[in-house]
Amino acid sequence: MSQLPHIQRLGKDTKVPTVIYGARASRLAKLRRLGLPVPLAYAVSVEAVRGIAAGHIPDIAALLAHFGDRGIVSVRSSPENRDWGGPETLLNVG
Repeated sequence: MSQLPHIQRLGKDTKVPTVIYGARASRLAKLRRLGLPVPLAYAVSVEAVRGIAAGHIPDIAALLAHFGDRGIVSVRSSPENRDWGGPETLLNVG
């Protein structure tokens, strides 16, 4: 299993550029910076997602270990281009 580039934990001061992580990940980081109760989250870059699609699978157990025994992991799309035509997503924050 390979390590993926550009996996970013969304912290209070984290900047998540849309061009690297996608629009939704960037907005989620902004909500966190505004002090809203955003659950523990990691942003995975568009480049890393392309790597997964090409068969370069990350160490999933190592990624999941960051979440402890919380029990719920949600994966949300965050396309590089917001005009891709995918579904709108409402974040369950709070």
